Amino acid sequence: TRTESGELKAYHNSCLHRGRALKRGAGNADEFRCPYHAFAWSLSGEFKGAPCQWDFPHIDPEEFSLPEVKVDTWAGWVLINMDENAPPLEEYMGVIPEHFERWRHDQRYISMHVQKVIGANWKACLEAFIESYHAIATHPQIMPYQGIDNSQYDVWGDNVSRTITPSAIVNPSHEDQFTEQDSVNTMLGTSVLVGETDDDSETAVKSRARDTIAGINREAFQEMHSEQLDGLATKSELMDSTLYLLFPHFAPWAGFGPVLTYRHRPNGDDVDSCIMDIFFLTPFPDGEERPEDVPTVRLEIDEPFSKASDVMGEGLARIFDQDASNLPQVQKGMKASKKGAVTLANYQEVRIRHFHQTLDKYLTA
Repeated sequence: TRTESGELKAYHNSCLHRGRALKRGAGNADEFRCPYHAFAWSLSGEFKGAPCQWDFPHIDPEEFSLPEVKVDTWAGWVLINMDENAPPLEEYMGVIPEHFERWRHDQRYISMHVQKVIGANWKACLEAFIESYHAIATHPQIMPYQGIDNSQYDVWGDNVSRTITPSAIVNPSHEDQFTEQDSVNTMLGTSVLVGETDDDSETAVKSRARDTIAGINREAFQEMHSEQLDGLATKSELMDSTLYLLFPHFAPWAGFGPVLTYRHRPNGDDVDSCIMDIFFLTPFPDGEERPEDVPTVRLEIDEPFSKASDVMGEGLARIFDQDASNLPQVQKGMKASKKGAVTLANYQEVRIRHFHQTLDKYLTA
């Protein structure tokens, strides 16, 4: 919540009287008043009183404030930590604040938010999005314009990892099947990594596909930024799939154009399902009023992403449906496994190994 003075605070959602949840969902209120017996607290957490308070002489109002949870912000996101002894957020985030400074993620608004229940544990679901290796079999339609085989994987400390997958390049193992012209044509027709262009005709490759797409994106993204991108943005920052992960589940994409951000969460106590949030963040120029965030589109476990294709686009919805078709079978197969373990690639799945090594440190602490 934001207090009356605008300060950001977070509390455990439990009445100090009989434990009822004080609030659910999202919205606005001028106090926290329990619907069960009307115990009330201010937005700053101070106890305001209760009916028949004479019957609670043992309550010291000064000691009856709502217990707080650590809360901080980064680039417009609000992050909480249930561990009172956790380090400061900026320290925990390692290299991310420095890396993202040039991409101005705070100067964006949510132009798409799709939230879906997926039939797999949140960790199995997250693993599918921190390696590009699966795309060769799962997303064959992107082979003309994404160099999956050439993806770069990086890890920093315990908490941060990254994948960079080059775009506007034919996947090396498919070079005999597609041309650079195929790369441009396919990317213009399907990829969220390309800005809008007024040219409906086929875009000819003048030198290399990467030069062509970089030129289109530089012009399209220029209007979204106040600064000139000509001498600032590299080709990679204009088109490549660059996905970070902050342990355990916050995964922002990087770059100057509109970018995705993922969040994977447990679905209550059901270990066989999770909630995946997909955000699309679009820049807006300095000096302009921040556009309103769009409403959230919620999909249940039996509803495909294609049901949200009107907000996601058919190409993006198809990619996520391909991923979602794997995940329940991963959950089923892991439970059926006689080996009881997975076998990870040394390099292309290093981020999964890194994730579980960090998780193990928490579990064995």
